Amino acid sequence: MAITRIMASPPVPRDAPTYGHLSDTLSVSDVMPLGMLILIGVIWLSLCVWLCIQLFHASQQLKAVSPVGGQGTAVSFPPPFGSAAHANGIYQFANGSLYQCLLAELEKALLIEGYVFTTDKALHAPLTKHSQQQVAFMVFMARERHMVPVQPEIVVAEKARLAARDGYSEQLLALLTEGNESLGWYITRRDNIADTGV
Repeated sequence: MAITRIMASPPVPRDAPTYGHLSDTLSVSDVMPLGMLILIGVIWLSLCVWLCIQLFHASQQLKAVSPVGGQGTAVSFPPPFGSAAHANGIYQFANGSLYQCLLAELEKALLIEGYVFTTDKALHAPLTKHSQQQVAFMVFMARERHMVPVQPEIVVAEKARLAARDGYSEQLLALLTEGNESLGWYITRRDNIADTGV
């Protein structure tokens, strides 16, 4: 039995074309290292992409749970059932739309009474007693419509009159006003804004 020699590439004729600065044609053995480099590069790039995705997901999970526990407090997600973090998350979820509704109604009622919000504390102007009562009444009616949307309008108006008589509607307005002031929003006369050109 004869052993034959297997060549990596057939012999190249002398008149074969050359490639660029190479004085000879490329053979299979010349291409293999380039193929290995490409394979290593693809594997390395894939690992980098995978690592970036993992880091991104980890940072998103930290962002999702950090506000629930308060400043600088790391909490698990989901928080333990019945814990303070759980209660705070439910409170924010349940009351967010209510307070957005109340703020929208507050802004509308203030505008009707000739007031607006400003971020300039120097322009702060308290509501007159009449305006305070009117705005408190309108905000309370918006609260009732949001909390019990199917009740008749006459029932909403009657509840608002009772809340005004008991002082609840003005207490609600005071809560909203103080909350806005703590966040840098102050009530002022619409004329004050027009005078300053703000």
